Amino acid sequence: MPRSFVPNHSRGIPVLPGKRIGAFGPVPGQFGNAAGVGVAHPASGFRGGGRFAPPASMALRGQIAAPAGFTLALVGFYSALHTSFAGEILQVFLHVPFPVVGIFAVIVPLVVLSTGSVLRFLGIPLALPWMLFNAWVIICSAVSFYPRGSITSVIPFELRLQIIPFLFCAVATTSKGVRRLLSITAIGVLPIIFLCFTEGQTQAGTRFNIPGTSLENPNDLAFHLLWGAALLLLFLLHKGKLGKLLTLVVIPASLWFILKTASRSNFLTIFAVVVVGLLLAAPSVRAILLVVVPIGLAIALPLLPKATLSRIFAVEVTSSIADVGADAAETADMQDRRALGSEEERMQLAALAVDATVRHPVFGVGMLMFAGETADFMKKTSGRKAPWLTAHNSYLKISSENGVPGLFFYVWSILTAFWMTWRTFQRSRGRPGFEDASRNSVCILLALVVYAFGTFFCDIVYLPYCAITLGLAAANYLAFRNDDRLATALARP
Repeated sequence: MPRSFVPNHSRGIPVLPGKRIGAFGPVPGQFGNAAGVGVAHPASGFRGGGRFAPPASMALRGQIAAPAGFTLALVGFYSALHTSFAGEILQVFLHVPFPVVGIFAVIVPLVVLSTGSVLRFLGIPLALPWMLFNAWVIICSAVSFYPRGSITSVIPFELRLQIIPFLFCAVATTSKGVRRLLSITAIGVLPIIFLCFTEGQTQAGTRFNIPGTSLENPNDLAFHLLWGAALLLLFLLHKGKLGKLLTLVVIPASLWFILKTASRSNFLTIFAVVVVGLLLAAPSVRAILLVVVPIGLAIALPLLPKATLSRIFAVEVTSSIADVGADAAETADMQDRRALGSEEERMQLAALAVDATVRHPVFGVGMLMFAGETADFMKKTSGRKAPWLTAHNSYLKISSENGVPGLFFYVWSILTAFWMTWRTFQRSRGRPGFEDASRNSVCILLALVVYAFGTFFCDIVYLPYCAITLGLAAANYLAFRNDDRLATALARP
């Protein structure tokens, strides 16, 4: 290796320019600094990141220095506790009621606070919409339909989950650190896949789930598996043979269980992920996907139970609730009738959520108060008993419980995360030494697609997915910016 080409891999910091080549396709030209100016080779006589580094780069190293590896591993473990549903697994399957998540929800922030780096998150574009969104949720809870109920929910929500972007940005200050954090978070999905093999059941011969857990709802299980598969893709993109072998088994297994849930929403989300994957992939990988995906579906779909397959394709494309109900009543096939009945119910719930938003456009009804407020409203106005109530749509859940401003801040946060991750992908793609940033961005982009598109059909906004996905996007953006600045500083004579 020439003396002028000495990247500091031990610190995960890229320092050298060159032709842009990589797993996602060749991009000619040199990389540039924040202003888009090409960076020359380092001056002879000093090695990137070594003792001859110029004072400016040494100062920058001090500013972006990450906490000890133990702290990063601790934050990653806390994230994996959420992705593995560790508390539920201990209680339901091992009969150990140990509040592991609650304990680490106290320990982890205190450890990160002691590093003095918890405010790094404030220096990125996501900080403003994220803080406005969470501040608005708190305000809406204070003036909600049943304030005491909302306040008791919003406090643990904010302290356990919504601080995750702050924690991620505090400990993962380089792309290598983000890769480690993302890897640990993804590993947390593996226990759920294991439970699919050992505890999963097909209810009524139609829908696969894990009884007795939060993933008893087939739609939620399918979402979790698809979101986790996007994160696990990281191991397939890296060189490790064990990781590649693991994902070549785990990802197809996840997709198989997703199909078995007969979740129509997640079946559609799979296609959204494939479309984005085709846009991100190099031409050679794109060609493989265009062959593998149709063949995989052609093999898998006929293997599903007839009732499951029938439910997946029993979709009525209409905006009329009455039309769906009429078709359900006229359908002779029991499985199709149930599927259309489920669609009718979801449309009714969406209409109720829109109605609640119109009645409370500014502050909403308060966190987790949609069911109670709507039931009270229906009883007072029509004397009818409300149906089982959940908005079944995270966007409508936010608008009905936190008003139109809450929905605006929420969407703003998601779009900003997309923009940051896409920009990071574009600027790191093919740059020697920036492979981690590029691969991290691919996985995070796909996870964002799963979250943004998949939550049109389920209301999981108060679960960890949003905070973890946006937190990874934030840390990835910040880490790449740090790496880029340091590479520029090291390249200056």
